[in-house]
Amino acid sequence: MTAPNAPPAKGGIARTDATGRVEMIPELLAWSSSLGDDRAFVREDILGSAAHVTMLAKVGLIEAGDAQKLRGALLAMYDDAIKGTLVLATVILIMVSCLPRKMPVAATAAVGGVLLGIAVEKMLLESFGVWGWGRWGLLLAAALVASLAGADSLMAGRPLPALVDLIGPKEGRVKHPGGILLGGAHALICVLAAGIALGFVFDPRYQDFPYASLPFAVVPLVLLAFLERPQTGERPLAETAFAALFAIAAIYIALNEGVRNWQSLWMCGSLAALAVTLWRARVEPAPE
Repeated sequence: MTAPNAPPAKGGIARTDATGRVEMIPELLAWSSSLGDDRAFVREDILGSAAHVTMLAKVGLIEAGDAQKLRGALLAMYDDAIKGTLVLATVILIMVSCLPRKMPVAATAAVGGVLLGIAVEKMLLESFGVWGWGRWGLLLAAALVASLAGADSLMAGRPLPALVDLIGPKEGRVKHPGGILLGGAHALICVLAAGIALGFVFDPRYQDFPYASLPFAVVPLVLLAFLERPQTGERPLAETAFAALFAIAAIYIALNEGVRNWQSLWMCGSLAALAVTLWRARVEPAPE
């Protein structure tokens, strides 16, 4: 057998299967591959990862609840490794389950990064008069606040504040500063979106489609509504009324503008997403 450090045979090139070629030197490939060692030490690697998670929790870099879930998942992988039943699919599922908060935050950042420049450009070029500058400026500001405060709430596991949590009875109002900012942006987005929807229904002339700023504002609210929604409580009246308005307006505007108007369809999709978000809102019933 050729030694691992022997020069390649004439005409031979060391390659991997990923290149789609077959003329690779088996000895060199075996010498450079650590897959066998990785498999042999997989149990030790998993225990080391569990210990690392414990350290991260002790120094406060991750929450205790998240650390407990991660350790549980890693120890389950360890048991599978002991039994010889650990497969790659299990590892992938564990990796995905470790990113429930970070992936939505990344999605929020990606949407904001893509749409922010377009929204600013549309505001500068299409705003007409004081009302136009005020409306698009407020929507863009609310979108920025919703994006930042929404990311903070996603990481902290706080739900989207309902409108009554912001302006309702004092004892039931949201107390966290991030929640107050997010609730204010939420309320402002609903009011501005209602004005946009009613404008396109009753007087669509000279109306500009907010196909950038409206999705920018809605995406953080949608993610919070689906990932951090309260499991109990009643559906608040204000959110129900807004949801009905946005759903009906989205259908009417889409039919009125036609399927070839992509800006209209984009805006109507944002209104429909906002309607679903508001429909999922829940609040605790007021004490009698």
